[in-house]
Amino acid sequence: MRPRIIHPSRIGYGLLDRTEGTIDPVLKTPIGAKEWTEVPGRPLRGQVAYSRQSERTPGRDNRDYPESDGYVIFEKGHLESRGVAPVVGDRILTIDGSTVDADVVQVQDGTVYSQPWWTFVFFKATQDAGL
Repeated sequence: MRPRIIHPSRIGYGLLDRTEGTIDPVLKTPIGAKEWTEVPGRPLRGQVAYSRQSERTPGRDNRDYPESDGYVIFEKGHLESRGVAPVVGDRILTIDGSTVDADVVQVQDGTVYSQPWWTFVFFKATQDAGL
């Protein structure tokens, strides 16, 4: 059985410009002025959960959760079909048409029935974000 997203939202997703010189070669983090390009076509489909991870105790899986304002669950197959591979430094631009401007702070795979069906994208709002 393939699990599905129960409450999908439209996610405007910005890919960080990863041309040479914008990513630190040692730390693999963005440096200097940042520019994002929105994923073309229809918005991505994902399920949003707003929860401050710094206030949450570790889950059963004892993973280290980043300090964040929430996360979006994407179906891996949906991201692959759109040619999107989320990485730290990308940005969530809109959720259901509302501007949010939240930076991606961590990306984790999620499994259901021992299969990697999900991608969890944790986000932290920028100062001027609408969260």
